[in-house]
Amino acid sequence: MGKKLKSISLVLFSICCTMGFSTRVSALTLTEDMDASKITISDGMTIDGAGKFTITGGLSITDGSSITIKNVTLDGEGTKDILLSLGNAGDVVIENVTFTHYIKTGIYADVLTGLSITGSTFDGVDTDKLKDQSYAGNPEEELIKRSPAAIDLNLGNPKDNVAQTVKLDSIEITNNTFKNLKIAEENLAESTGGAIKIKVKALTDETEIGSIIIENNEFVDNARDLVIGTDKPGTNTTQAQTGDLDILLVNNGKMIVKDNSDTEQPTETLEGNYKLNYAIDKKFELNEDLYYIVNDANIDEFEDPDTGIVNDVMADDDIKGLAFNIEGVSFAISKETFNDENLDEALESLSNVNPTTETTVEALKQYQNEGVFFMDIDGLDIFDNGIHYSASLGEELSGNLFVYFFDEENGLQLVSNSSVEDGNINLSFTKNGHYVISEADLLTSLPSDETPSEEVPEVPQTFDALGIYAGIGIISVVGIASAVIYLKRKNA
Repeated sequence: MGKKLKSISLVLFSICCTMGFSTRVSALTLTEDMDASKITISDGMTIDGAGKFTITGGLSITDGSSITIKNVTLDGEGTKDILLSLGNAGDVVIENVTFTHYIKTGIYADVLTGLSITGSTFDGVDTDKLKDQSYAGNPEEELIKRSPAAIDLNLGNPKDNVAQTVKLDSIEITNNTFKNLKIAEENLAESTGGAIKIKVKALTDETEIGSIIIENNEFVDNARDLVIGTDKPGTNTTQAQTGDLDILLVNNGKMIVKDNSDTEQPTETLEGNYKLNYAIDKKFELNEDLYYIVNDANIDEFEDPDTGIVNDVMADDDIKGLAFNIEGVSFAISKETFNDENLDEALESLSNVNPTTETTVEALKQYQNEGVFFMDIDGLDIFDNGIHYSASLGEELSGNLFVYFFDEENGLQLVSNSSVEDGNINLSFTKNGHYVISEADLLTSLPSDETPSEEVPEVPQTFDALGIYAGIGIISVVGIASAVIYLKRKNA
């Protein structure tokens, strides 16, 4: 009996060796510092540094594996070019990782299906050593020596002369710190380097990339913060293509951005939120809610139907609405309020939203007075629930504002009695017809025996400039806010 048990034990041990011990580790939680050469990557693997350990050297993925790396320091010790190379990877997740002492790049990616980098720090303190490295035999040696990056997304880079089709689910770079990215002054003009460097090189292949989101990052003491494309990388180099990339910048503060998809290679400092696609000359400025900002500088372009910018903006999934700031009047309209798929026609129909100081309705003339303004509104059918927006009119404006709707059957009906505090007010217009906006409560302040006025007051100078809003109708909504400004400033 003992021999049989021993035999069974040996068989079980053999099975365990075959099935278990030969299986790659799917989770590696460090208990001490490790050399990268001792780590074997497997698909679905998680490497966790427990918040206190370091991996020295560089990791590489070439077999399509997905991996999560978190709570660890990757240290190149000033001798390693690349700390994490994604030559062929699946979904890669980086959380709370410090990349330091790399010479060329913290993360270099050619082919992958998804990338998320959050809560991490990229310290380029040793990138000034790159100019002194030798890359003999590489036709792009001079380019490499002057183009360091914390993150280098070299998407679709040809492998063995076969271009890789680029299909990416998502790239998100959020809540990270990028610092000390150095480029020698003599190399700066011809360098394609930057803290984040993004390009698509396989232009002839199908490209499926959603918006690359760069959000809530901090950029400190970098030669450049973001570089897009490599159309003109310099003499005797082969990187001469860039892709059609949509890049969303949100809450990053000031960023030094270089457009290498332009032969002139312009560099600009962007502060605020933007949706960029330099390959098709797109640079949409967005507010904190990711609404496209229409202001005095771009209103002519926005009103011009030949530019097509209205449809471009409204069809962009990352843009949530329209924020107007015209001649000191600011308000926003959510894109969700539109229910008409033909945006140009929908916006054109709003040209009937007209501010006016007179009315053709005889019964309304009794209300014509100082501090009263009339709106004839038609075209609200394109909205699901009318127009709802918040207007910011200046901190000195406070008090009450009465909005009425009028029809022949029911007379004057109070729509809202809005309180204006520190210049902020919410207004709603839900159906077509005649509206009256007043500083006073017209239903209680008008004497019962008052004779309706036959006088039509002059149009205030405040509205002389409203003619510029006639092009695309949504700008006419500015007239509503202009009326509010006029009424409230009379008592300021």
